[in-house]
Amino acid sequence: MIKTITVILTFKAMKPGGTMRCLLVSGASNSVIPICSLIQMIICGIWLGTSLPFIDTDSHSEPRNLIIMCNNDSVTAFYCVLDYLGFLDLESFTVAFLGRKLPDTFNEAKFLTFSKLVFCSVLVTFVPIYHT
Repeated sequence: MIKTITVILTFKAMKPGGTMRCLLVSGASNSVIPICSLIQMIICGIWLGTSLPFIDTDSHSEPRNLIIMCNNDSVTAFYCVLDYLGFLDLESFTVAFLGRKLPDTFNEAKFLTFSKLVFCSVLVTFVPIYHT
């Protein structure tokens, strides 16, 4: 993804009157992954710090069997993490979509667009399946 961002910034910066040259020169694209990873670690750290998941037993749904499951106590924190992953996927898809019409030597954006679209559809279908 970083390579795609750099290629898109390069093509946008070379246009006459391009205002993205400062982003390319400053190396802003190299800090995207560490910043996004840090934000995700902070969200997960807050989640684990405030409501640690615990082992729960369920003997009521099947009386002859004891079901052991992991119970995540905070639904809000779970959806914050899920929303952040969705936000990252949407941003990745946007970057790949912007780079889909680059010259054929930079054609990995086409495959990246397709894979991000598939991941986005998996993420959208996960929520209803998780609730059932």
